[in-house]
Amino acid sequence: MPRLSPNHLLHAHRLHAHLPALLRACRDLPSAQNELRWLREHAGADSERLRALVRRRAKGVPLQYVLGSEFFGDLEIVCKPGVLIPRQDTAAAITHLASLLLQYSKRLPPNLRVLDLCTGTGCIPLLAEHLLHPAVPDPHFLGVDVSLRCLQLAQLNASRCRAQRTRFLRADVLASNDASNAGPIEPLLPLLHRAGTPTWDVLISNPPYISPRHFVRTTARSVRNWEPKLALVPRSATGSAGEDADTAVANDDAVADTFYPALLRAADGVGAKVALFEVADLEQGMRVAGMVKRGGGWDGVEVWRDEPGVGNMQGSGHEQGVWRVEGGGTEGEEAKEVEEEAEGARVRGRGEGRSVVCWRGEGGRWLGQG
Repeated sequence: MPRLSPNHLLHAHRLHAHLPALLRACRDLPSAQNELRWLREHAGADSERLRALVRRRAKGVPLQYVLGSEFFGDLEIVCKPGVLIPRQDTAAAITHLASLLLQYSKRLPPNLRVLDLCTGTGCIPLLAEHLLHPAVPDPHFLGVDVSLRCLQLAQLNASRCRAQRTRFLRADVLASNDASNAGPIEPLLPLLHRAGTPTWDVLISNPPYISPRHFVRTTARSVRNWEPKLALVPRSATGSAGEDADTAVANDDAVADTFYPALLRAADGVGAKVALFEVADLEQGMRVAGMVKRGGGWDGVEVWRDEPGVGNMQGSGHEQGVWRVEGGGTEGEEAKEVEEEAEGARVRGRGEGRSVVCWRGEGGRWLGQG
C-alpha cells in the first residue's frame, strides 16, 4: 500500500483534525470526508464519542462495524463483528430477482416460499420479504445459517425491520443427510422435514466462495483482518505442498466451489423451481453454470453481472431471452467466449459476474422465460 505524503496529511489536517486518521483508512480525501460526516452524524454532539469512533476506523475496522449498520436495498441492517457485512452487489441481485417475480406476480403461488442458505445478517430474506410482501398474499421466508452468532443478529434485524414473514433456523448445508454421519449441527434437509417445511419455491444463497489463495492475495486488508473467514472461505482442505502451478490453481478453484454442489443438491431436495447463487466473478460464475448444465434437471441458467437489469435487449420482451452484453468490444468478446465454455449460459447486465440463476418448470414462467 503506497504511503501517504506529509503534504497530503497536512492538507487533510487543515480541513479537519480527524481527517488524517481517517485518510489512513480510506486512502483518498473525498472518502475520508464522507466518512467523517457520517461519523459526526452518528456521534452527535459527543466529541469524545466521535474521537473513539475515529480511532476505531483509523485501525482499519470497517465503517459498517463502527457505525453499527449498513443499508441493504431500502433496509438498514445491523452489522456486528463476526458476521459478514452485507454488500450492495448482493442487494442488486435480490432486487432484480424480486422485480422479475413481481412483474409476473400473477403467475406466482399465493404462498410463495423463499429459502436463503448461509443467511448471515438475514439481509437477503428480509429484503425479499420487504419487496415481495404484500404483492404476494401469503409468502414465507426462511434464513438458515450454521453460526449461532449470525442467527442471533438475523433475529435482531428481523425485529428492527418489523418482518412478519421471515424466520431463521440453524443447520449445516455441507453436512451429510445420512443420520449415521451426522455432525454436531443438524443437516439441512432432515431439519426442514422435521420442521414440516420440506419444499421451497425459490432458493437463494450467498455462500463462502473465496479460495484460500485469493483470500491471502487479493482480498482487501480490512476484510481479511475484520470480517469472519468462515463466511468468506469454504471450510475445506487446501492443496498439498509441492504441487505444480496448474494443480494448485485447480485445487484452489475446487475449494472455492465447495458449496455449489451442496446448494444444487439442496435445491433438488426442496424442489426449488428458481435458484440464485452468488459467485465471486465471471470465471467462477461460468464454472457454476457448467455444474448446473451438467447436472441436468434445470431448464435454463444465466449468469448475472453486478447490474443485471442493465443492458440492451435484442427483440421485444424479456420472454425472448436474448441479451447482448452492454459495452461491446473486449467485454462483449470475453462474454461470448465464456458463454461457449458454459454450454450456452447467457450473461446479463453490466459489471463483474455476480450471480448464477437457474430455473425449471413453472419457475421459468415466474421469471418471464416463456
